[in-house]
Amino acid sequence: MALALAAGMTVASAAIGLRFAIPAYQKWKAMPASARKPWFSRTVGAGSYPGGFEEAMTRKEAALILGIKQSASKKDITKAWKKLMLLNHPDNGGSTFVASKVNEARDFLLSGKQDPLF
Repeated sequence: MALALAAGMTVASAAIGLRFAIPAYQKWKAMPASARKPWFSRTVGAGSYPGGFEEAMTRKEAALILGIKQSASKKDITKAWKKLMLLNHPDNGGSTFVASKVNEARDFLLSGKQDPLF
């Protein structure tokens, strides 16, 4: 008797679970592929900097860190810097290393320095 009851409960649980899982799966399949990525990969953004810093800052690296074009205007550089600093400032729980790299990238682009020669 107990075995039959346990088997019935298992079948009922599976049926209830599938009742919710099938529509959720259909919704997921209807989404575009970019929306199906895990939340943590969507929050970083498609143009995010993959990491690994060079010894000396270059225009390319600075632009990648700030998420802008190398030829961006001073207004665009400042706007991107402010956005990143709001997210990464140490007073708001951000990393001091990341904040320093964001500041270094902004300073490099605003200074108009050329890339170091290797």
